[in-house]
Amino acid sequence: MRRRTTFTLLALVPLVIFAQPLLPAVLLGLGCLIAGVAIRVAAAGFVLKEEELAVRGPFAHTRNPLYLGSFFVALGGCVMSGVWISLPVILSLFALVYYTVIRDEEQFLRERFGREYDDYCRRTPRFVPRLRVPAGSWGDFRWQRVWLNKEHVNALGVAVACLAFAVQLIL
Repeated sequence: MRRRTTFTLLALVPLVIFAQPLLPAVLLGLGCLIAGVAIRVAAAGFVLKEEELAVRGPFAHTRNPLYLGSFFVALGGCVMSGVWISLPVILSLFALVYYTVIRDEEQFLRERFGREYDDYCRRTPRFVPRLRVPAGSWGDFRWQRVWLNKEHVNALGVAVACLAFAVQLIL
């Protein structure tokens, strides 16, 4: 499960291979992909893995913004492909993988951060983001953290998938 983001990107490969894209679906899917990458980049700019509990930025809205971003990437790939059966298949696989990942990660964070994590859980939803957050929740974003968390690699993978869908659309 350590390569869960790679799993999401690899799920795009069969979608590209079997794609039957139409322009409206490609544009809608592109919007989902862009939203997913933006959420992941924004979240990665607040993460110092295992050093401190991330509670600001997107983490003030949901405890799992990186996975929410991955959800939008998976959704966008399904929509862009035009292969509608992929939606229930890919999203079911996504739910199975991330349910396990989130459960294990929550256990680790609870052991690592104790009461601080429990308090965070009480005020922040697990996956579906809340719209309103306390004032001052958006400080301390760092581009260096985006780079250290290798989010640029994920964004590049999504860009390659978008290019492949565009080629499919043209052909």
